Amino acid sequence: MGMMIKTLPIANQTQTANTWADQNRQGRELADALTVRMMRDENPLLLARVLKSLYSETEPTGVKTGFVQRVAEHLMKSSVAPIDPTTEAGDILDCYLAR
Repeated sequence: MGMMIKTLPIANQTQTANTWADQNRQGRELADALTVRMMRDENPLLLARVLKSLYSETEPTGVKTGFVQRVAEHLMKSSVAPIDPTTEAGDILDCYLAR
């Protein structure tokens, strides 16, 4: 349960990808591995640890983009907590989206 980003399968490879496409693929693979680990360990807080690790550096990379894109895809397909898409997101979300 004390998972660090280093223990996910592709974590050591994130710095070795040369192209944006390779980095993006690695980010998506990292998100897939994290999703499986969070479900297995029943620990959604692992997402915060990986995000903290990924975003400790400010430089944008394909890994970050691919990771966030895949997490968003998983959330949109999730049936765990269905949300009515016709409801308003609310002021708090609009605040973050405006940044």
